[in-house]
Formats: sequence, structure tokens, C-alpha cells
Amino acid sequence: MSLGLSYRSQVDLEARNEKADFENIPTSLAAVYPDTTFDADLVLPAELTIGMTYQINPQTLLAVDINRAYWNEYESLDIEFDNGAGTSVNPRNYDDSNIYRVGIQHQMDDELVLRAGIYLDETPVPSNYVTPETARNDALGLTAGLSYRVSENMELDGSLLIIRHDEFEGEYEPENFEGEWQPSAVAIGFGLNYTF
Repeated sequence: MSLGLSYRSQVDLEARNEKADFENIPTSLAAVYPDTTFDADLVLPAELTIGMTYQINPQTLLAVDINRAYWNEYESLDIEFDNGAGTSVNPRNYDDSNIYRVGIQHQMDDELVLRAGIYLDETPVPSNYVTPETARNDALGLTAGLSYRVSENMELDGSLLIIRHDEFEGEYEPENFEGEWQPSAVAIGFGLNYTF
């Protein structure tokens, strides 16, 4: 058995004097939205991960981990424009959230390794603070992969990720915005490893 612990501190991204380019504005509002510059801050949350691997037998390895993201620091996305238009205040009020992962790897023979996994990603977004860029609820992910040793120096890798969300309704109370979403994604990966 192996145990692991990792921590990544919070990172505050700063945008200063960046360009704001307004396009497709009706002529009657063009004076209200002139091109300008802006300042903004974005919080990337601190993360704590605790993980464990267990060698079930010489061919099979089980891995489990829990990841805690401290999203509660992301209270608002505020954009201050330099053209006198003031500040766009966009409350977020996110909650801390967890991701739970379980995976297994099995060595079939000297050439082939198979992998499979599942994870549950809790949303940090409160149901009344859903915005288009964060329109999601809890996600279930399924993963599969394999490695095949073609020769002593070459190995091929393949992976598949399927992410599924239940259909849900959300709203953004500060701006009276609401909608229904059912996001999903499928990602396929290929890799070639060559050692000299």
C-alpha cells in the first residue's frame, strides 16, 4: 500500500490594463460601450488531495483519491473598466467541493496493460449563481485506457473519457438569468512513447 498527500496553494490571477474590445454594438449604444482597457482578478482555488494505491496482486493495482477544492474564496468576478463605465460586479459565492476517484490497472501480459476508472465531481456552483461559463452540476466521469508494448523501445497508449451531467435548471439571481443545461463530453486520446 502507498499513501500520498499533495497541496496546491490558492493562486490569484491579475489582469491589468487589458484590452476590452466591444463589437456588434447598436449605433445608439456605441457611445456607452467604447473600446477601453480593464482590470480584473480571478481566483484559482487551493486544492488538497489525499490518495492511496493498493497492490491487490502482482498484476492488479487499485487507486483511490479524494480532492478538495477550496472554491469558497471565489466570491465575485469584478471587472473595472477604464473608460468611466465603472465596475462590472458579478457575484459567484462558490462553495468548497470534492472529487472522488477510483481506478484500477491490470497487467494482462508482458505487452498489454488495461485501465478503468470512475469519478464523481461535485459542483462548487450554487444553484442560484449559475452563469453560462459555469453551467453545470455534479458530473460523473468514466475512464478507460490501455498501453501496448510494441517493442522493447516503443509503447502505444490509448484513453477514453466520458463525462455525463444530469439535466438541470439553474439561475443567476443577480441578473435575472436562467436556463436548462445537460452538458456532456467524450474525449479520446492517443500516445506514442519511445525510449532510447
